[in-house]
Amino acid sequence: MGRIIGVVNALWARNGPGIFVHNVDEGEFLLKVTNTKTREFLLSRTCWNVAGFPMFVAPWSPDFTPDEAPLTQAVVPVELMNVLYLLFNKESLSRLATTVGKPVSLYPETEHKENFKVAKLYVKVDLTKPLPRKIIYGFSNGKETMIEVIYPWLPMKCELCKKFGHLQEKGKTHKARKRSVSPTSGNK
Repeated sequence: MGRIIGVVNALWARNGPGIFVHNVDEGEFLLKVTNTKTREFLLSRTCWNVAGFPMFVAPWSPDFTPDEAPLTQAVVPVELMNVLYLLFNKESLSRLATTVGKPVSLYPETEHKENFKVAKLYVKVDLTKPLPRKIIYGFSNGKETMIEVIYPWLPMKCELCKKFGHLQEKGKTHKARKRSVSPTSGNK
């Protein structure tokens, strides 16, 4: 509980009133966010990655239930290896990334062309489909180049139920661990 309080306040409440964290159930927390800008920022996405765990975010309502949210898409970091210098620009890298999913943004070091060994992007991927490990890019002159695709982080996946967002615990019967979080405006 203390770790959750520390992490959410360090991430989102640096310049305003603290975020109050209420433990709802194992792995489920209700956040009381009194700062309007912070609340709007938190609600701008439905899923956050905090310390390797997906954190599902929804506005609080009297009908709120902490049921496990289905995770079928996620914005993940993607690294492209062996990208030719000619393709090391936002337009070409975004076009390459469409084979993986929907390009979101380039890492700053990639945008500034600080390291030509790896192109790093954020891409929204469909977790229900296999993710490619290689891209073959063809040029108009008939030559091709193979680009390796690396995913430094993907959401946890339970091998028993095949859902994302939790792992099966060894030696225990399966129980999906929920990671639901809901910011509130101060009313519970």
